[in-house]
Amino acid sequence: MQRRNLPANLAVTAAAVAGFRIPASGAEPGEATLGEALVAAALGQLGRRDDCIRALLTAEHHAPEETHARPAVRSLVSGLLASGRTTSALRGLAARSGILT
Repeated sequence: MQRRNLPANLAVTAAAVAGFRIPASGAEPGEATLGEALVAAALGQLGRRDDCIRALLTAEHHAPEETHARPAVRSLVSGLLASGRTTSALRGLAARSGILT
């Protein structure tokens, strides 16, 4: 998946709207999750469902606790479950996030 860098002010605004904490400096545990979750949200808005799910799984791989706890990510996963076909990977992510019981 090819990515383009967002201008810093747009990335910060998008992250704040999505409810993500912005690291002050350096690499912190949730930093990879922030980027992947923003990419996943954008891909979801573009209708690129499979790429969106892949980005969410990548975020989970880098920081599972951070990914599972984020309301914006949980909302995105819930929307994916309700809006179309599901896969075992998506259902697994939903279960690990506490969306499916």
